[in-house]
Amino acid sequence: MKNIVYQGEKFKRYLERNRIPKTKAAKDLKISRQSLYQWFESNELERSTVNKILTTYNETEEKIFGIISSTLNSTQKTYNIELVDKGNTFINIGNNQYLVIIPLIEGSEHKTYPQKFTDEKYLSELPKHALVVNQLNDQRFTAFSVIGNSMDDGSKESITEGDIVTGREIQQSLWTSRFHIHKFKDYIIVHKERILIKRIIAHDVDAGIITCKSLSPDKNIYPDFDIKLEEVSQIFNVVSVTNPR
Repeated sequence: MKNIVYQGEKFKRYLERNRIPKTKAAKDLKISRQSLYQWFESNELERSTVNKILTTYNETEEKIFGIISSTLNSTQKTYNIELVDKGNTFINIGNNQYLVIIPLIEGSEHKTYPQKFTDEKYLSELPKHALVVNQLNDQRFTAFSVIGNSMDDGSKESITEGDIVTGREIQQSLWTSRFHIHKFKDYIIVHKERILIKRIIAHDVDAGIITCKSLSPDKNIYPDFDIKLEEVSQIFNVVSVTNPR
């Protein structure tokens, strides 16, 4: 069962995350700056104030104020939702760690996702995957189910059919700099028509071309190939691979 705590500090963080100046917020809400600062200091905003905020910014309670309460082994634990953005929910679980709930793109969605990856409603309705990270920043993650065995060479680095790969998105503004292909070997590439999980072995920054490799030793079936970045919508570093049983 969800238990929402309406702290003014959480509304303040919401404004900061969305780069809404306090002067503009006061104007949007039709209140004085002094009243706005009083809201920030409140540990329990009045229901009428909460409704006014939600209506003004057309947001859900969870996105601005949300905390999730859950019971584990009969012990009540409360976890603060710090950020909800682009399909990712970051939950503070203590000790400077965050549980990130992320969309899982199953095999049946591989053809749909490249056309709808910016649709937040679509992302919210997808199955979920989770991972733990040690910092809260602009990182965004998505998980993908693997189709096929082009990345299977029998080694411990293999990525096989049915695995779930989690990727950290590389913002497009960084694509004009050389990828760190020696540090991060494997990538999820959301082409305009398909999703690829490959090793990038070269990045021609000037031409905007990446060279992709499959780990499978059968190069007749899985030869190396080039992709123009202008044909790509998203690129992710592979940060984890899990094997559902």
